[in-house]
Amino acid sequence: MGSFEHRNFVVTLQHLNATETPSATTPVDIDRNGWSLFAEPRQGPAGWAGLLRYDSFEPDEALPDSAKQRVIAGGGYWFVWPRAKVGLVATNEHVDYDLPTQLDENRILLQMHFEF
Repeated sequence: MGSFEHRNFVVTLQHLNATETPSATTPVDIDRNGWSLFAEPRQGPAGWAGLLRYDSFEPDEALPDSAKQRVIAGGGYWFVWPRAKVGLVATNEHVDYDLPTQLDENRILLQMHFEF
């Protein structure tokens, strides 16, 4: 749908509404929908940054309890040199499934990003 980027803030909103026929031998349409929101407040190109992402996705509208929601939250610190940028980022991701028999997921991720 759209994005906005500023030196101290980034926000993106996306929406999905799709109909798919997986194969010619199975002529059943699958309707999918969902949306995603991402926000990142930051000090600037260098310094502290936070991030938050929320996704809501239904891979098959015909199936009950097929939806899932995902939340990613975390932060990082960016170092900037004349020709390179290094980021240390930590996030926590939680996925919640509507299907009662599917276990929810939780992950902690530590990353190092290099830009040159």
